[in-house]
Amino acid sequence: SNKRWEYQGSVDFSDRISAIFGVENERSDFRSRSPAASLSTPLPAFARGKAEITSIYGQLSVEPLAGLTLNGGVRYDDHDRFGGQTLFAAGGVWRLTTGTIVRASYGEGFKAPTLFQMFSEYGNAALTPEEAKGWEAGVEQHMFGDKLVLGATWFDRKTTDQIIFNSCSATTTNPFCFVPGNPSLRRSGYYSNVARAHAKGIEAAATLKLGGLTLDGNYSHEIG
Repeated sequence: SNKRWEYQGSVDFSDRISAIFGVENERSDFRSRSPAASLSTPLPAFARGKAEITSIYGQLSVEPLAGLTLNGGVRYDDHDRFGGQTLFAAGGVWRLTTGTIVRASYGEGFKAPTLFQMFSEYGNAALTPEEAKGWEAGVEQHMFGDKLVLGATWFDRKTTDQIIFNSCSATTTNPFCFVPGNPSLRRSGYYSNVARAHAKGIEAAATLKLGGLTLDGNYSHEIG
């Protein structure tokens, strides 16, 4: 079960400077058990877990020139299991009179393991949070009164301690493929952290409007 509350406010300092800010709190409780296939086997005890995260954030948006918008923000997450983490984000959009839109952004991410990933029958209580950093830059061109729109974006994302699900074979001797606390019972898989994941590449899109008909196309090419 989850219990969550949040507050968000905004301030317009002028017609070109504005800010948003907020506070969030989420409490999660987990309880689960997996009965054996045989009805003669007693029900196992419930697996239980709790977690609480409190976050505060703020973002400032500025329009120094007509058509140019810059924004920057900071967020602080306080997790009762994994401690505090400060995250930054920034970006900009430049809308030119030629119908061209130029975008760029940078962001950081933090994702704690879910209670299911830590305490379910596939859980791993030793999991650590995922952390990510990434940036992207792209251009979009509007033509013929917005009837044709072409765009392309380059992205680069790095993730450390990414959480993945690992399947177990029936003959493996991997200790993680056995139920924690009961090494006589096998399980079909478990969650674990990957040391590092790096993805970069290009995404392209096109939209064509012909009367009441709209045609869309997308292309993505990932490197690494």
